[in-house]
Amino acid sequence: MKAALRSGVLVLNKSWAPINITIVKSAIGLVYTGKAKIVTHHDLKDKFKGKIMCSKYQTLGYLDWVKVSELLSEDHDLIHSVKCSHFKPYIIIQDTDKLPNYYIKLSRRALYDRDEGKCMYCGKVIMREHATIDHLLPKCRGGKTQWNNVVISCKGCNSKKGNKTLKECGMTLRKKPVKPAAYNFPFIYREEFKYWKDFIKGKEESVGEIDER
Repeated sequence: MKAALRSGVLVLNKSWAPINITIVKSAIGLVYTGKAKIVTHHDLKDKFKGKIMCSKYQTLGYLDWVKVSELLSEDHDLIHSVKCSHFKPYIIIQDTDKLPNYYIKLSRRALYDRDEGKCMYCGKVIMREHATIDHLLPKCRGGKTQWNNVVISCKGCNSKKGNKTLKECGMTLRKKPVKPAAYNFPFIYREEFKYWKDFIKGKEESVGEIDER
């Protein structure tokens, strides 16, 4: 349940343009308070049997969201609260002219995406939960946590490098670490991408950092 509440939700402005990424927990709050509406995803179309869905996508307020959720089974990732259930939201829309935020904040997930989920020393593909962050100039020697001084590494390479510099340990990087440009930064939440593809131009476009407020 906690993992589902932290899953990514694409936020659109009133022109149906992506402006941000939030999490399910925050999206529920926005819809409940009337600050946003749910955008139904196309996998639900057949389930509605034409009674609710009149086009590929439809917006739903909170009460309609609950009513639609009552028609669905558990295989649609229902999120349960004390009083009702909701199908898991992937996209919400707000009545705003706000434009996208292209600022890319350094985070574990963003760093993993920049390095394409591979150890920057040996090239091994790493599961995100098993990835470690290595400082090229170790923190104990004054190294800072910034884009050009941190890389994703496997536990073996991280242990081998230890608190040494690359020259001292004889290791080399697969590529130079830099701050990614916003216009070609991969989407952070790839697991929801199939529901977002109609609203973004490609995987290379970023719509900003996750907002947990």
